[in-house]
Amino acid sequence: TSLNTTTGYNPASSYTRQKEDVMNIYLGFDKNFSKKLIMGASIATEYYHSSNWSRWNVYPTLNITYLPKKGHVFQLGISSDRNYPNYWTMTNFVTYTNGGYNEITGNPKLRPMKDYRLQLVYVLNSKYQFVAWLNHADDYFTQSPYQRHDHLTISYQYRNFDFRQQIGTQAVLPFKAGNWLDTRLTLIGVWQREKASSFHDISFDRNIIFGMAGINSTITLSDRPDIAISLDGMIRSKGIQTIYDLPTSGNIDVRARWQ
Repeated sequence: TSLNTTTGYNPASSYTRQKEDVMNIYLGFDKNFSKKLIMGASIATEYYHSSNWSRWNVYPTLNITYLPKKGHVFQLGISSDRNYPNYWTMTNFVTYTNGGYNEITGNPKLRPMKDYRLQLVYVLNSKYQFVAWLNHADDYFTQSPYQRHDHLTISYQYRNFDFRQQIGTQAVLPFKAGNWLDTRLTLIGVWQREKASSFHDISFDRNIIFGMAGINSTITLSDRPDIAISLDGMIRSKGIQTIYDLPTSGNIDVRARWQ
């Protein structure tokens, strides 16, 4: 039981019970065709039942690793998984904040998200890593703000959308200079699309291309005593999340150590 700070009304205690049943059948194998070619595959069939809905899902997985020569690795991966929402998001409740102008609402009809991913990885000289991927998430869910039309309130609620798609590339480039500099540069480029046929009283189908760059560096000034400076930073261009835009953002952390 909690006091509503907006109205001063102390509501009666409430009780919520949620029940889910999950049945999973799994089959998989690994096979070494040679020292250079390795494959692993599996498939899982899952039945999910709750008071709101029931569904059968199939989750295949495939991993193929090819080692053409020393220091070079090609890896192709196909994976699928499900992401369950937190239980509190599926509870039927409304909480008011900011003097009643914001409301956080539960969603008992929230469904798990199904995630499918195709990924190709190339490792060069056991050092440099290049990745390309395609990701599709059905019933993608997240919490999004919505300005209600019936009264002055912004509603925050986890909801399912049609899907989210991403096509991306990533490069991880480490670099060392003697014993004094150890750094790693990460570059990411992504095309993203999000679609919802029904979001409250509107629909949307949005896409964007954005990029990210990150750096992790350690600069050693002295071995005895051990004096080092660590520099970690990230910058990302404009993005989207459902109906609103994400601004350009970034951060930088600098730490000094003397031990």
